[in-house]
Amino acid sequence: MHASARQTCFLVFFALLGLLAGCADEPTAPADAGTDGAGDRSADIRAVDRTHGDLTVSGGGVIHATEGLSAQVAFPGLGGTAARHVPTTVNVGFEGFDSGTAGGLPAQYRYLFIPAVWQGTVISNMYLYDLHGQHLITDDNPAWSAWTDYPADEAARVLTFSGLADGTYHLLTVQVRNGKGQVSEGTKYQVEVMNLVARSDVYRPDVLTDGADLGLSPASVAEYTVSPGQALSFSWTASGSQYNGVIVSARYGWDLADVDDPADPGWSIEPGLTPAHFASPTRSFASGTHSLWIRVVDDAGQVRTIERRFTVAP
Repeated sequence: MHASARQTCFLVFFALLGLLAGCADEPTAPADAGTDGAGDRSADIRAVDRTHGDLTVSGGGVIHATEGLSAQVAFPGLGGTAARHVPTTVNVGFEGFDSGTAGGLPAQYRYLFIPAVWQGTVISNMYLYDLHGQHLITDDNPAWSAWTDYPADEAARVLTFSGLADGTYHLLTVQVRNGKGQVSEGTKYQVEVMNLVARSDVYRPDVLTDGADLGLSPASVAEYTVSPGQALSFSWTASGSQYNGVIVSARYGWDLADVDDPADPGWSIEPGLTPAHFASPTRSFASGTHSLWIRVVDDAGQVRTIERRFTVAP
């Protein structure tokens, strides 16, 4: 091999060595590169538990079980991408699950109920929640309730919030904890976190009347033509199930002058919830037009008034 060729080979060889050395000395990016410390609040420590799998410790020191431990809110029709309309007194259910117990029940629960506002922006939909929700739904938010024993009775798994201002937006979430102190995680919109707006003009109790031979009717006003002396016997049911409302009173009366006057002499019974408040004794009329009025109130003070109007045909 000529000397010039050998010299060229040596130059190429040493150039390659230098390139490899430079790659070896190049610093690697840290695992959390590209974050500002505020975006991920639950990636400080990871561990594994035999029962609940992967665990994380949040910035607030809460140990989260990412498997086998879960909680979510429950409300009729909850879902979609916008805040759920609710009454100004609202009852929201919640459910928790712990795979480490025989009955699947967690040991404790707590909830966070806060205004849905971040730096002046009202969170009214999923888009705004995705932008700002992580700043509000944090383990160290001081608005969290105290840990409470998880109810075995499903009917007791309800949170009630009263006196909400009309038109105000809120966020509600629930966490559960197992006997080891591990806490559920999850912030999915309208699943683990409920976005709601209080409205005083959206809901009213549903009332269904049963007029025996006259049939069933859910209408606010129903008219009937009856014969002189025909027996009129009505019963009714009332429900706020479409919005988790609770019926607190009902009453009825005949031929009221003013259905909004609680002292009208036509009322047959004071407000209450006994069987007598949901049925009218049999009546009959010889002539004229007569009305049976029913007034139902729920726990948000929302009123439904029902009229059953009878015209006696000669």
